[in-house]
Amino acid sequence: MNKVAFIFIVSLFFFQNLSAQSNLSFSFGGGYVCPPVNSTKFFYWTDGYSINISANYKLTNELSASLNTAYQQHNFDESNLELISPAVLGYHYEVNGKNSSIIDLSVGAKFLFSKSVIKPFLGFGGGLLFINLGKVELIQWMDGDSNKTTNKYSDTDINYNIFQINFCFGTEIEFFSKFV
Repeated sequence: MNKVAFIFIVSLFFFQNLSAQSNLSFSFGGGYVCPPVNSTKFFYWTDGYSINISANYKLTNELSASLNTAYQQHNFDESNLELISPAVLGYHYEVNGKNSSIIDLSVGAKFLFSKSVIKPFLGFGGGLLFINLGKVELIQWMDGDSNKTTNKYSDTDINYNIFQINFCFGTEIEFFSKFV
């Protein structure tokens, strides 16, 4: 773990020195994510995490272009299932579910409106989302019967891709103008 932390800190200083000497900068981020509200695709999955890496190239003082990649994982939550089990003595069931993930690959542009320390910006971009919905299975059996029945829930264990476009407005704050 200490080696990973050391490599991470050294790479941050390397990237900062690289960006101080050129128009190229890198950013790392991540955090807590939740599935979309009223989601029909992520109904069986709940909160998770996101990790992202971006490379940004300043074309002019007001315009920059970026390459972005992100990974999200949403955790399977059995409590989101609506199971109605028969009231039969000896009936048993088990639910197995896999986590779902999303990989985002995109490009973008950002227009900065100021050259001061606080820089409002307008951005837009587009890219692909590679979505993997984890498999959800219901396994059922009766006492005394060695045969188990396995049923896969519909709309699970699916991979699909979506083209996305985005639009944003925000503020960039420069804490250190020269950090070497």
